[in-house]
Amino acid sequence: MNLVDLTLEAASAVTLLRKPNLDDWLKAIDPVLVAAGKPSIGRDTVEDIKVSDLTVEICTSYSVRGCDQSTNVRLPVAILIADNPIQAATRYKLSNALTEAKSRLKSAQNAVQLHSAEVERLEASLAAMA
Repeated sequence: MNLVDLTLEAASAVTLLRKPNLDDWLKAIDPVLVAAGKPSIGRDTVEDIKVSDLTVEICTSYSVRGCDQSTNVRLPVAILIADNPIQAATRYKLSNALTEAKSRLKSAQNAVQLHSAEVERLEASLAAMA
């Protein structure tokens, strides 16, 4: 059974059963989540699994000393469909990191240009006073 089928089966079990047995799905999905840079499910309680044409959303919860916490994780369905989901998840994580790094670089380059122009203006003002 592939990861898509396991996920659909798990989604159905979470909806229909009070305490579903998700062990097989958890063993398959946790390494994929980690490879995608998302939090693993581990021992959290799976509250809901929503599968659409484009994404899978996994809602989990846990309680520590009476404080309830929840986590929502989204993954593209393409990762689950891939022949090697872990490799696809790693590619997804790296692609997102590259996009974010390029955005930060562009912001830094804009800041350098802005501050360089300000330095030139201030130097010119200072030179005019001499």
